[in-house]
Amino acid sequence: MSNTAGNNPLLRAAGWIFDPPKETLRLRLTGVLSTAQLIGLLASTVLSVSLAETIAIAGSGRLWAQSAATFGAAIFLWLILYYGISKQALARTAPFGDWFAAAVLAGLPLHLLLPAALLLRGHGVPSLTIYELVKYLVLLSVAKRIVLAIETLNGWPPWKAFFLLLAPFVFGAVGAVLIGALVLAGFFVLLSGALVL
Repeated sequence: MSNTAGNNPLLRAAGWIFDPPKETLRLRLTGVLSTAQLIGLLASTVLSVSLAETIAIAGSGRLWAQSAATFGAAIFLWLILYYGISKQALARTAPFGDWFAAAVLAGLPLHLLLPAALLLRGHGVPSLTIYELVKYLVLLSVAKRIVLAIETLNGWPPWKAFFLLLAPFVFGAVGAVLIGALVLAGFFVLLSGALVL
């Protein structure tokens, strides 16, 4: 990186997006990024994603605010969930601050959704389809970065980190099937009782 990049915060920030995730995470764990920078990156990610989703579906400002609040809450809930599971699975895990840094750095590719939404806005269903494809590819990149972060923070092999990434989805799907079966059984009990009357 040139000497002028050291003085320009935008050029320094570009490296955080394009660096390999393990290198970026290692830099954070050695204290290169401050907490204020991480909070700024998180706010930027939340704003970019919520604006992109609002633009993609031609929503209103109210929808944007709801999207930002929902996405911000979701990041913290996922972070707490993964940190809590790791803390239960390991006798000792990385501090919460490192998990926060890893979550912020893993989400950096989400910034690409806003330019995609702006480029594809207003062209009907085909542009929305292309935007959703771009979103899918970006989410795959984020998932890969999350797995790398879990590997780094917990010292786990890739398969174990991938299982931790998928565990909430698997348990959620199993729970949904069980709840659906209970609702269906209750419906049949009510239906059979109504037929008897």
